Amino acid sequence: MGYQFRFIARDSGENAIAPRSYEEMLKETLPIPVLSGTVAKEFLYSAKTIIKLPNGTLGINKTELQIWAKRSIENFHYLNPKPTTIVTAAEEYNSIPKSAYIFDDVEQYVPTHNFAVNQVRRGSDVYLYEYIYQDVGDAFDTGPQKIPRYKSPKHAQELSYLLGLHVGNYTAKDHQIRYLYSQIFVDFINHGTPNNSKRKWTKFNPSKNNYFVIDFPDPDLKSPGDKNGYHSEAVNFWNTVLPRVRSRLRSRFRY
Repeated sequence: MGYQFRFIARDSGENAIAPRSYEEMLKETLPIPVLSGTVAKEFLYSAKTIIKLPNGTLGINKTELQIWAKRSIENFHYLNPKPTTIVTAAEEYNSIPKSAYIFDDVEQYVPTHNFAVNQVRRGSDVYLYEYIYQDVGDAFDTGPQKIPRYKSPKHAQELSYLLGLHVGNYTAKDHQIRYLYSQIFVDFINHGTPNNSKRKWTKFNPSKNNYFVIDFPDPDLKSPGDKNGYHSEAVNFWNTVLPRVRSRLRSRFRY
């Protein structure tokens, strides 16, 4: 749709959007401190793969899952994916709630991880996080269509606290969260690190895939903090498993 560097927009060279390929430019990024992260639910576009069965339980719509597997592979820069590749992805995500995240994984989580790894290799201090606070509620005003708690936090909901996006009705706790959450970014901007005397945040290490969990549990609103394995299953599948499958297929059909 023209807003991301994929398909024809990934062309490089004379008369193209970019002078060099994305991979080449990625090797030229500056080794500056980076604070980067995601929210726990993001878009959930592929949640429609989950359906209610006649007996009242939840199940997977296999046809819908195959559609989202193909879209996700294409989004991961593999044009015209072969049926075997699609089946491999569909099998990987053939469970609840995993199927709901197949598109978010390639759209948000894996690219966020990969960029963090790249920046560490470039010499940056990287601080990775996952925002999981569910009770945004009316603090984020979406109009008549409310976002239910089980779908929160969705993409950009946390920006009500950080940037004043779609500010709704704040409770006393929401005002506290606005200060606590925004202070992470203030500290990083001022000092190049989100660490302070009360917040201990370990720099991202690709061997651990560690990240900082941001939540605001009662009564002290203190976030859980460091955890290892940022979306490790998705990272392993899209960075390692699927490329191996694709490589075997290419070798098989090479003449």
